Amino acid sequence: MRIRVVTIWLVLAALLVSSPVRADQHIAGAAAQQQAMEQKTASDAAARATVIGAMHRADVQALAAKMGVDLKSAESAVRTLPADQVTDAAASLLNADPDLAGGNNTVTISVTTLLLIIIIILLVAN
Repeated sequence: MRIRVVTIWLVLAALLVSSPVRADQHIAGAAAQQQAMEQKTASDAAARATVIGAMHRADVQALAAKMGVDLKSAESAVRTLPADQVTDAAASLLNADPDLAGGNNTVTISVTTLLLIIIIILLVAN
């Protein structure tokens, strides 16, 4: 019985000490919320434009025609995808784009591979 009384007093004390929350209190103001929503909308639109722009490339259109894919329906599908999926696809395109366009002219060879090539050349030369 005593435990119940102590528990009730503790709960009442916690309720009295806690600050009331009003419905009009916000962490961010209305202008900041509006600005964040506009930035998110602009970011989503840019991601969709990146994916759709990739679909309009000649090499993608040729490959789609070869595979029998209708790019008009694919473009419609991109317009209905959730924002996170479009953002992921756009990020992948932006990372892969220099490689696809031939803009990445560097070749990376590990030290082990380089040593094996040198050893093979030395063995063949002898």
